[in-house]
Amino acid sequence: MSRIYLLIGVILLACGGLAGLAAWRSGPDLLRDGGASRFLTFAGPLLRLENPVPPRSTSETTEMPGLPMGGVPILVRFQQDGRVLPDTFRCLLNGEDVTHQLTVGVNGVAGTVFPLREGTNRLRVEVFGQTLWGSRYYLDSFELSIRARPLVIDRA
Repeated sequence: MSRIYLLIGVILLACGGLAGLAAWRSGPDLLRDGGASRFLTFAGPLLRLENPVPPRSTSETTEMPGLPMGGVPILVRFQQDGRVLPDTFRCLLNGEDVTHQLTVGVNGVAGTVFPLREGTNRLRVEVFGQTLWGSRYYLDSFELSIRARPLVIDRA
């Protein structure tokens, strides 16, 4: 009888270790608003914004330091398990759809979005995908505030 308890303990310990590894790998995503419940319900984020790299934050909306006027290059990677619907990807810059400026592929999106306005700009990327635990679809999104510095021209 004690061997059964030992076996159950080993199995529970292994499951806890795997859950801890998954949580450690998805740490920044768990800190986003609704991150833990989103991770448990939908098995993690569908998209990951890699460029510009946002600083660690506890909210879904993060603040970027000042960039020069013009455009901002972005790189978005999708989950590699086939749950993402790439055709539903959208990118909004200050509320305006700029998806046509990007190259959308099966594994992600790359390109430069422009024009940035002087001051604070809002970048939102979103995509629909399927949950791991069923056949439901959900929207995963990420918002970023980008502060653009004014263009200084020396007329000396």
